Amino acid sequence: MICDILLGKQIRGNSCFNNEIGAVRMITAFVRRGKFYWAFWVLCLLTVGDWGAVAQSQTAGEDEIKSALIYNFVKFITWPDASFKNPNEPFLICMMTEDRSSNMMKASLKDKEVKGRVINVALSDDVQSLKGCQVFFISSSQNAKAAEVLSKIKSKYLLTIGESDGFAKSGGIIGLYKEGGKLRFEINVEAADRADLKISSKLLSLGTITKNN
Repeated sequence: MICDILLGKQIRGNSCFNNEIGAVRMITAFVRRGKFYWAFWVLCLLTVGDWGAVAQSQTAGEDEIKSALIYNFVKFITWPDASFKNPNEPFLICMMTEDRSSNMMKASLKDKEVKGRVINVALSDDVQSLKGCQVFFISSSQNAKAAEVLSKIKSKYLLTIGESDGFAKSGGIIGLYKEGGKLRFEINVEAADRADLKISSKLLSLGTITKNN
């Protein structure tokens, strides 16, 4: 049924998601067409189901999928008004360095809006001065620095997302990881509370809840 809704047709077999390649191509196609909402829910279905290794497929465009995930994470999280200087201030996603992930993030989220604000993607290697950022994504190219970076972050109202092992257990808010070849995410609710961010129960139900080590 979900395939009929998303594609308007059904791939041969019981469901389109029985066809791993078809599902992966669907996610990538949605991202490239700016359909982040649908890409997110297809990915969530794949994450909780038994449809195989989405994240390992080069066809999927892993960086595109991560951009879609982050875009949709934001939709399920509430920032206090105090985190913005004025109603017209853009929603700022910050990353440490220019790499494949940051370039894809800029391309994928160009001209996108969230919560009535235009999204900007910026680079900031000064982790002690992230007051203008709502999201700080530490991509896999910076995994070696992730623990050190987290220990230095002092900014409130900041959603931290990373890919290093145990990121959420180390004090990050959302950690992306692979398990059995599948892309999953875990959420540190205590870290979110400290940042004064409210995470929707819908998002919590899709991820794995964890605490600080």
